[in-house]
Amino acid sequence: MGIFNLGLLEILLVCVGISFDVMAVSLCYGAKLMRIEKKKLAQMTAIFTFCQTAAVMLGEMVLFIPLFRENSENAESLRNACSIIILMALGVFLLYKGWKQEDIFEKCEDINFKEVWIASLIASIDSLFAGVGFALWSVNQIEVFASVIVITALAVILGVYIGYRLGWEPKKKAYYIGAALLLVSAADVLIRLLTK
Repeated sequence: MGIFNLGLLEILLVCVGISFDVMAVSLCYGAKLMRIEKKKLAQMTAIFTFCQTAAVMLGEMVLFIPLFRENSENAESLRNACSIIILMALGVFLLYKGWKQEDIFEKCEDINFKEVWIASLIASIDSLFAGVGFALWSVNQIEVFASVIVITALAVILGVYIGYRLGWEPKKKAYYIGAALLLVSAADVLIRLLTK
């Protein structure tokens, strides 16, 4: 679909960008724990990975809308404009999340998995929109899903360990880094379109 094919580097850039939202949430969980239990960390990683992947898949269903399936030049321009707007909006959204103040959490013994499911669903909203963006480009779906799965799992594990060691304060930096990556991705797509 799209006017150009999105390469693996751009796919990774977007996936890493959206994973910083998951990392920020994981930092908070790590900061709350008295100790990290590997089995519970694996469960938490599986929940976040499932939600992120499902959200990307759901977002890619935008291709069922006839307007986005057309092969006309106007439809291609609309798809590309929408994808750039989505990346920019996601970047601004992460900037906002990094800017707003959050409560400090107290240490606890265990992970509340009902809370984890809710947090992972909320953190997957940006993945839903990234999935729409991926659907509007010509991408290798296997590369997208493999990237989402691996990068999300790493983001959760790193986030929990960083939060456990350093507290929740690095969360803002995670949001800012994710926002920067998404805005760079939007600029990259725009530049590639303008120079085509």
